[in-house]
Amino acid sequence: MQANNWRKSASETGDDEAMNGAAIITENGEEIPITEAMIQQALKAMEENWNPWSRQHMSMRQRQKG
Repeated sequence: MQANNWRKSASETGDDEAMNGAAIITENGEEIPITEAMIQQALKAMEENWNPWSRQHMSMRQRQKG
């Protein structure tokens, strides 16, 4: 599959090779490959927003102890 066809499915491009990875499927059925950069961005956002002392975290810890 060529770079300019990355949003088209294999059946649309005539490429019979299986996709080696994962994709997000849009409401319109388009496949958007999940890239390393997307994963890194998501992990960074999770790390920056993680709060181990949040109410939800503390209530889970209480249930584990009790």
